[in-house]
Amino acid sequence: MHLTDTEDFAIQAKVASILGPRIYDHLFASVSFAEIDEDVLFVYVDDAGKADQIEAKYSFEISAAAESVLRQRIEFVMVLPRALVH
Repeated sequence: MHLTDTEDFAIQAKVASILGPRIYDHLFASVSFAEIDEDVLFVYVDDAGKADQIEAKYSFEISAAAESVLRQRIEFVMVLPRALVH
């Protein structure tokens, strides 16, 4: 299921409020919370290095924010470079 722009922006806002502006602006500026497949949230970012860092360090915070917005359980967060997807 593709997320709507409203859902994407709401998750972005929640993640920003959890992580704070310094971390969010540094790592998440080009992020889009794009789709869900069962209990997996797919997140796309422009930079492969940032994708690895976001997935390794912030998956829990992302899943908590997404669950709050979507009211759906998120078991896994996959952060992928946008170049691999499109």
